[in-house]
Amino acid sequence: MIVAFIRHCQADWNAEGLIQGSSDIRLNNTGHR
Repeated sequence: MIVAFIRHCQADWNAEGLIQGSSDIRLNNTGHR
């Protein structure tokens, strides 16, 4: 079984088209709004 968690916010990595793994990347200003 594969379990994935997706959050509906933006981090700098998402804005650059990067996929984050198990690291907890902080949200940018857009993600906080």
